[in-house]
Amino acid sequence: MNSSCFFQILFWIPVGLLFYSYVLYPLFLEIISSMKSTQPRTTNHEPPTVSILLSVYNEEKVIEEKIKNIFECDYPKHKLEIIIGNDCSNDRTFEILNQLTMDNGQLTICNFEIRRGKPSVLNDLVKKSSGEIILLTDANILFEKDAIQKLVAPFSYSKVGLVGGNILNKASGEGISNQEKTYITRENRIKFLEGKNFGSMIGPFGGFYALRKNLYRDVPENFLVDDFFICMNVLKQNFKSIAEPGAIAYEEVSEDWKQEFKRKARIGAGNFQNLIHFESLLLRFNATSFCFFSHKVLRWL
Repeated sequence: MNSSCFFQILFWIPVGLLFYSYVLYPLFLEIISSMKSTQPRTTNHEPPTVSILLSVYNEEKVIEEKIKNIFECDYPKHKLEIIIGNDCSNDRTFEILNQLTMDNGQLTICNFEIRRGKPSVLNDLVKKSSGEIILLTDANILFEKDAIQKLVAPFSYSKVGLVGGNILNKASGEGISNQEKTYITRENRIKFLEGKNFGSMIGPFGGFYALRKNLYRDVPENFLVDDFFICMNVLKQNFKSIAEPGAIAYEEVSEDWKQEFKRKARIGAGNFQNLIHFESLLLRFNATSFCFFSHKVLRWL
């Protein structure tokens, strides 16, 4: 084999793997989905108790609207609690939260005077929660009125361990927001099909998802992508991870390319942490390992 042929092989192998991950794999999911019927969801079950958890840092611009948005949802209020961990904010976030607790008995604030990071805050909030279902969300995510109800409905099936919501992104048509919106829409579709076909959605969007409290495992404090870690632990325990397109929430897409670059770099580093931590899942040779390898591992490598 001459050097020219060798370098061509080195070039085309990764190109082919990326083509599979981004084109052939989604197409395969669509084909499988077209051959499967959608099972009807039961609607007459008793709504579970839900603990909504937020880790916040310097969210004075959005936190009041976020809390009001949650209370405007049509989920039974006696089945709902909100626990917010203020991770040593140095703006008016804690002041605003204190004011809101005076009007809402279901709202609990945990104030951390030393910056701890989202994983450590979430681990503590889960321990303080009392709900059967934990709903994890971000301060800049706003729910449709029926979003909570639709997100937790699939838990009527005992093998469903985690449900991802459908985050729709508002783009103004400037900067990089439209490209990001297109990417997220496509990823939402892949996640839905993984859940529908195999019960193995590989990672929810971290701003809006829920899981059974008894399936939560503490996130290592140095991990950068907590939502992926939480989801993979649910799959590791042989429970299903699915997406619910009807559970709709909204998020503004950033148009600042520098901010987006930093976010993507953090996610990239976090992905490798999770790959090393969950490498044993790849050796199971089942639906989860297939989706994990096709959707994530090939892209990371």
